[in-house]
Amino acid sequence: MDYIGKGEPPSVETAEAFVRAAYAGVLRRAPDENAFAYYVDQLANGVMTYDQLLSYFCSLDEFFARAAPQSSGNAIAALYSKGRWEHGNPYRWVDEPASIVAFHFPKTAGISLRRLIASYLHPLQLGSDAGEKRSSESRYGKYQKFFCWHMTWAEYCTIPGPKVTLSCLREPKSRLLSLFGFLRAIHDTAGVPYDAAAKAAFHSPQEFFEPRNPAVRNVVDNAYVRTLAEAECRDGEPDPLWAQPAECVDLAFDRIKRFDGLFALEEVSESGGKLPERVRSVLSKALGTEVSQMMPRANIGPGMDVPVALAEEQVLELTRLDAELYRRVLEHIGKAR
Repeated sequence: MDYIGKGEPPSVETAEAFVRAAYAGVLRRAPDENAFAYYVDQLANGVMTYDQLLSYFCSLDEFFARAAPQSSGNAIAALYSKGRWEHGNPYRWVDEPASIVAFHFPKTAGISLRRLIASYLHPLQLGSDAGEKRSSESRYGKYQKFFCWHMTWAEYCTIPGPKVTLSCLREPKSRLLSLFGFLRAIHDTAGVPYDAAAKAAFHSPQEFFEPRNPAVRNVVDNAYVRTLAEAECRDGEPDPLWAQPAECVDLAFDRIKRFDGLFALEEVSESGGKLPERVRSVLSKALGTEVSQMMPRANIGPGMDVPVALAEEQVLELTRLDAELYRRVLEHIGKAR
């Protein structure tokens, strides 16, 4: 199997065989049904190459968790390069000093953004939460260049600088309903801090949309503002978000407008999948090469559109502050609606 992005894509049968082998050889488990079909489609239609799929698998936490600490780095290098410091196209070792950070809010195309950036970096520079936790030299992996997860503001501040930061916002009501559908579908596999919200979405939608449990409220109630303003709700204490809502919105906006590449998901949708030029240019400079303007196709995830009867006021209350922040961000980037 030598398809690396040149010539004709593989047949569906060949793609299926390769995806099964990748799951077995790299992740050491059986494929997920939805993801398996997605990867086969991507390979057979020439959207993804063999080396891109393997590189993505080798960037996942579960790969690092299952590979022996002393061999995980060598395994990645052996898969993709002639030696530890060489890497063939389309992956490059980036020597620019700045780290690249994607401040990712759930259901805002974070996986698509990760795939775009990951296609220009050596796998050892992509990082992994599991890999970071095993590093003896620092909190983060020795070679890590790219940072992307559902981070808190405090975590963001610990990422080594200098750093170039990207973030995408999505219309808040749309984002909340998408999050509900996604968590409802994966309720039994969602990890912390989304496990309580996932169970609520599946077993008690009312608890999701009228959250009393702080673990649910923290991830569904105006999550943009709560995250950026560090307004975490705790049992037995007043909710800091609602104690000073105007101040929290002001702080959230002051912080997010400092990011180098800020955009709305709706911009990408309305342009046919193109990353805004102002963001693409920032990313190209950080990676030292011209980055494609086209974002990779929609991310993987089951059950994104689960219908539910909702009172409009519930959704509005859970997105009211986020809607104000979103409006300010659109004005800031010159995309006021």
